[in-house]
Amino acid sequence: MSLGIVDRVADRRFLVEATPDVPEQIDLLDSVAGDPRPRGTNPVDAVLLTHAHIGHYTGLIHFGREVSSTKALPLHATDRMFEFLKSAGPWSLLFELSQVAPHPLTPDRPTTLTDRLRVIPIVVPHRDEFSDTVGFRFEGPRKKLLFIPDIDRWERWERSIEAEVEAVDIALLDATFHSPAELPGRSLEEIPHPMVTETALRLKGLARSRRVILIHMNHSNPICDPESAEARSVRAAGLEVATEGMRFGL
Repeated sequence: MSLGIVDRVADRRFLVEATPDVPEQIDLLDSVAGDPRPRGTNPVDAVLLTHAHIGHYTGLIHFGREVSSTKALPLHATDRMFEFLKSAGPWSLLFELSQVAPHPLTPDRPTTLTDRLRVIPIVVPHRDEFSDTVGFRFEGPRKKLLFIPDIDRWERWERSIEAEVEAVDIALLDATFHSPAELPGRSLEEIPHPMVTETALRLKGLARSRRVILIHMNHSNPICDPESAEARSVRAAGLEVATEGMRFGL
């Protein structure tokens, strides 16, 4: 699950999460932003990371010297995330060779990305074996967007998900599982996420005035099939299921 952000006025583009498919992420971002960056320059202006689970950071390898060999590419993450990345190779080489430049994030403190765009990291509870976990609130000239791809449970959060959604115009929220039945023989307490049914029930009222979009679906999640009864139920509650290539104006 990833997000690309383009500020056309500043001619800057940002990658949110470095999945194992970073080359495809950048191709999609280039298709929105315009032509690819010239060979020998950084393909994006910065990368922002939420946490240290495999689908969110391992694509950093594509910025190493064997691939694009970036030069001081700004990398925004928490201090604990940087400690994790610097503790072992190959990630540590990115710092030793100055291929990335760390820009530590402080929870709840805005970071300016351009004159028209800022990001606020928000700590969320989520199996923090290697790093802490944050979501992001992006604030543009006209609209705000909430990005929470991973969280254990809404009720385990010290914040109210309803209040956080009410404070933005667009919310992209963790929808990994629809129900515990998706993974027979495994306990979801080992890999907790909010159930889609719970999220839809809690936010169906807010979805009338804001866009609430479900993201980060596991391959087992039936809402991946737009014709499924589960996907129809989500739409009936006023929520949306994310599709590749969706665009939002801020």
